[in-house]
Amino acid sequence: MRFRLHTWGLPGPMPYLPGMIGIRSAFLFLLLLACVGAGAQPLLRGRVVDAAGGAPVAGASVFLSNTSTGTVTNSAGAFELAFPAGRYDLVVSSVGYETQSQTLQSAALPPELTISLKARPRELETVLVQSYEKDGWAKWGALFTDHFIGTSDEARACRFRNASTVRFIFDKGANELRAIAREPLVIENPALGYRVRYQLEDFRFNFTTKLLTFYGYPLFEELKGNGARQRRWRAARRDVYAGSLMHFLRSVFVNRIQEQGFQVFRLRKFPNLQKQYTRNLVKKGALQWGPDGLRIAYGLPKDSLDYYRRYLGQGDEISVVGTQQLPGDSIAYAGEGNVAVLDFADYLLVNYPKLPPPRAYRAQNPDGAGFRMSQLLLPYGRPVQVEGNGAYYAPTDLLSLGYWGWAEKVGNMLPLDYRK
Repeated sequence: MRFRLHTWGLPGPMPYLPGMIGIRSAFLFLLLLACVGAGAQPLLRGRVVDAAGGAPVAGASVFLSNTSTGTVTNSAGAFELAFPAGRYDLVVSSVGYETQSQTLQSAALPPELTISLKARPRELETVLVQSYEKDGWAKWGALFTDHFIGTSDEARACRFRNASTVRFIFDKGANELRAIAREPLVIENPALGYRVRYQLEDFRFNFTTKLLTFYGYPLFEELKGNGARQRRWRAARRDVYAGSLMHFLRSVFVNRIQEQGFQVFRLRKFPNLQKQYTRNLVKKGALQWGPDGLRIAYGLPKDSLDYYRRYLGQGDEISVVGTQQLPGDSIAYAGEGNVAVLDFADYLLVNYPKLPPPRAYRAQNPDGAGFRMSQLLLPYGRPVQVEGNGAYYAPTDLLSLGYWGWAEKVGNMLPLDYRK
């Protein structure tokens, strides 16, 4: 699954792992396990049936989310696919049925899997159809494209093959836009050489909080091209991968964040009390907005106007950044089942100084856009489990801001089985 929720003190003691010298040894052990299991790909076999009567569902799409591994069921509802090492979301979808997903581990695959699909309720369909915005794509299509596919050069090159399947619902009370697609979105990315079939489960953008969330299940297919085109695609994929969230999380897994070129600092955010105070002065009428901007109405020194103007132009929060770079074993530790556990307090400020940000990012973010600088937050305070391929669970438990908030969209997405 792909999910996007797209401001200090020393870390707590790291867990002690019996039988290991320390955290670095634990990460080395994880790396060795990943290498040993990389060559073996067991087969996953199963059947897809109708939940009501048990009849086989032919032509159902069966794939591992965010990979290039997928197939369709035959006339008997049976399927078979190679399962790479690690943990993946197995997704099954078919027209007229609710999409089903379940997380499977390569080391614990069942001998055969039976998947029962439930028919999509017609009552829900009726309610949604009645709520759809008329001419929704004309009104909201550009916003959806920018937030879902992105605004990078790679994203601008993408082509929607079935944009008409997207429907929009606007909730005036919540000031929130929701997008729904009843069939997989087909997006061709000629810049990276992929065709992406994205089973969109939900998309929401809140205009008040500016919080973007979308999740779904992408399946990647390699586009065909001659040797020169293949080389351009490989180079473009390397550029997109460098400094990406996937690159960072893979570096966390092997405890090599600094060796891979990342700089990580602690970050704390505090309310900007002076800005709040100035806003209260505006509410009380001591400061007023006039034709020439902010002016003093009464009760304040005349020479303090520049002072109040400066605070109103600041952000709502003040950021305090730690001075020491953090090693990998101060923000993550080895967990059970060959995973790294990412766990930290407040925010992480993550910079990737080896490359400047793309031209499109600099043009759209002129303030402080000279770095690939991002922020990470655990919004619910729960640790996140990180796989060797860069997948993380639960996807809703990690919030990215800054450069990653801009870059981590479908137009720059790489499959989990990507290798440089």
